[in-house]
Amino acid sequence: MTLIRIPRPPKGSVNPNRRLNGNIRAQLGQFQVVEASLPSELKTDIYVNAIETDREAAVYIREMTETLLRMHGLLSSEPKAELADHRPVLSSDQLVSSSDGWDIFISHASEDKVAVAAPLAQALVARGLRVWYDEFSLTLGDSLRECIDRGLANSRFGVVILSDYFFQKQWPQRELNGLASREVNGTKVILPVWHDITFETVRTFSPMLADRVAVQTNSGLANVVNRIVDAATRMRTR
Repeated sequence: MTLIRIPRPPKGSVNPNRRLNGNIRAQLGQFQVVEASLPSELKTDIYVNAIETDREAAVYIREMTETLLRMHGLLSSEPKAELADHRPVLSSDQLVSSSDGWDIFISHASEDKVAVAAPLAQALVARGLRVWYDEFSLTLGDSLRECIDRGLANSRFGVVILSDYFFQKQWPQRELNGLASREVNGTKVILPVWHDITFETVRTFSPMLADRVAVQTNSGLANVVNRIVDAATRMRTR
């Protein structure tokens, strides 16, 4: 793929990202954060803060989408035809605006970060969702409680990665309680993902969650991502 190479703008110049469509600008910012966490060999040489047009943004977003999907085995080395099956499924009017918050909040135990949470967050971003995930959303000096509370209150859905580790930790269960409090009026918020855990274990800790339809990580990352995207799309179009 031939990429548009965008150089660093002159020092002191106005960030041209301001001219972009609001949703594109928000998605661009999230991909930029994700790219910063990748190994150097996977990073682009596009200076994101110099992007001026929606077309330039689309080139960057497409490259990052291919990189993330391929990195997690969801895209072959020849992505052109296959990429159509993994394109972002939510249109700009279906995505939340930067002022509305996030599509997905990911709640997980730190022990499940490498195996599940990080690849899942990256794959959901590649599918066009705005994701609240600690490595994307927290910066040095932030108040952990305030940032998590803001994420819980302003995310349409909470993906809860249930595992033995999850039920051993206080923070993830507090996040779960926060998400559950938003379902008092019958609105579906919690999307359970089971990771190396049995029905009996889930039922022991939470009969309410044991009754929910869940997706299991042993079905593969692609299936987990598709099920989450499908749930988000169905609820948005109702």
